[in-house]
Amino acid sequence: MLGEGNLIKGVSIDPIDANDAMVIDGDGRTLMPGMMDMHTHLSIVRELSTARHELSPLAHGAIAMKRAEGMLMNGFTTVMDVGGPAAYLGELIEGDAGFFGPRIYSAEAMITQTSGHGDFRTRMEYNPNNSGGVNSWYEYYTSCIADGVTEIRRCGRENFRKGATHLKMMVGGGVSSRFDPLHGLQGSPEEIAAAVEVARNMKTFVTVHAYTDESVRMAVEAGVPHILHAPLITEDTAKLMGEKGVYMQPNLEAVLGLTEENAAAFLSPASFAKWKSIYDEYPVAMEAAIKHGVKIVFGTDLLS
Repeated sequence: MLGEGNLIKGVSIDPIDANDAMVIDGDGRTLMPGMMDMHTHLSIVRELSTARHELSPLAHGAIAMKRAEGMLMNGFTTVMDVGGPAAYLGELIEGDAGFFGPRIYSAEAMITQTSGHGDFRTRMEYNPNNSGGVNSWYEYYTSCIADGVTEIRRCGRENFRKGATHLKMMVGGGVSSRFDPLHGLQGSPEEIAAAVEVARNMKTFVTVHAYTDESVRMAVEAGVPHILHAPLITEDTAKLMGEKGVYMQPNLEAVLGLTEENAAAFLSPASFAKWKSIYDEYPVAMEAAIKHGVKIVFGTDLLS
């Protein structure tokens, strides 16, 4: 194989005339294209609430760079970061300071409604939009709490100002969060459409966190082309996704990759109950998605 910059210029079983190019002897190993992870959170550390309150943002950055280098060494040359600061990592990796990592496409701060899947406050903390502004770096760099079309537009535009390449919005409940039931809808069709509008004006797209059939359908009908998770979709919604060419990134490893014992030890009781409710449904959703030609992409969504 002949590589030039970031491109594969040629592949041959015979010797390639490459003038003064550096030759790497693979010694019988297998050469393959770089893999892509379409669902990462490089700068977010579990357990989220503890990390938000007790771990320095400098520590988050150090952990993130270590993760980025580890992903590259594991064969991932491109990642899509769908929540949390990551544009800064891309700038360091592309610079000449000696940092290594994959090509990064970042959503920056997750857009979430009050008490949504991206609202990491404790019960005793004030809403930043009601109390004079953010009082934690988390509410600026990791999540942006937005209620109503105007606030959605503000969060989206602020993310692009910080270097986002796309937007991420929460439109339903999640397993790891404390105050949002899995069945709840988050955002409204008008709010999702506002995020889609902001992204389209920047010639890019919105991806959403959605578990239930109703939340996925709401997002797809509002113009979202990329869905994360979707373990509870029905065949009708899978058909709609296939017809519209929507991409789906299922979170299989974090659900089907865990035993019930491991999940119970790893998650809080409330989160475990939510995890258990989707375990048996995911294979059914996957069968529907494959049947109707939904475009499936790989992603891990794993935090450490």
